[in-house]
Amino acid sequence: MKRILHSAVAVLLFSGVALCAQNNSAPTEKTQPTTAPPPSGAGVNSPTSGVDILSDTKGVDFTPYLGRAIATVRKNWFAVMPASARAPERKQGHVAIEFAILKDGKLGARKRVESSGDAALDRAAEAGIAASSPLAALPSEFAGEYLALRVHFYYNRANSAAPAPGKTERSPGGESALPAGVYRVSGNVTAPRPILSRSPAYSEEARHAKLVGTVILRTIIGVDGIPRDVEVVRALGQGLDEKAVAAVRGWRFKPATKDGKPVPVQINIEVTFKLK
Repeated sequence: MKRILHSAVAVLLFSGVALCAQNNSAPTEKTQPTTAPPPSGAGVNSPTSGVDILSDTKGVDFTPYLGRAIATVRKNWFAVMPASARAPERKQGHVAIEFAILKDGKLGARKRVESSGDAALDRAAEAGIAASSPLAALPSEFAGEYLALRVHFYYNRANSAAPAPGKTERSPGGESALPAGVYRVSGNVTAPRPILSRSPAYSEEARHAKLVGTVILRTIIGVDGIPRDVEVVRALGQGLDEKAVAAVRGWRFKPATKDGKPVPVQINIEVTFKLK
């Protein structure tokens, strides 16, 4: 019997209560994002939590290239970082910017897809990319015309290092520290309820390797029911982490409530990939 690849998705709260069961539908995706490990940080906390590759890599391993490229972007970003992001204020924020690297290393137009809510922090991230053009030419073995990326910049994040496959990132108390104004599900804080959830497709690498397992994501569900700051806390690798993140970013929830009023909450989401 032919085996069919599919993914199962479950949402788990920090209280351990399951919100929804398996969903086997897999949408067609135009892009297959993969994540390169972020280089180590310096000064303020690491500027990126990852680099999402949004275009076909044609089978080329871009990890060494992106390590050098993002190091250049980081250096230029640090040079223009606003004083508000440094001690003693250490303002926090997250910026995500999409752009393309052309074959000769020149950079295409930039598009900010996530804002920190602070114009100075947004401008610094954009300036770090702009000042890095041109980067080194794309690897000669790459047959494509460009490499499309989404780069995440984090200001003063408590821990932005990507966890190793199979490892879970924890704070000293066993749970992540909550941002101001964000709750966990317990007591009079109800759980958010998924109203739109679709399972991610397998990455080609994982499909060929027949990789199975569970990716655990941590995210904040806002009062509008939209997931924000989706991050991997237990990884599988081979593109499955990025498939899981991309899918969960498209989920929508009925928001959590506290005393009957919508509130943002932090939850864990399990995305299980298996063979059937």
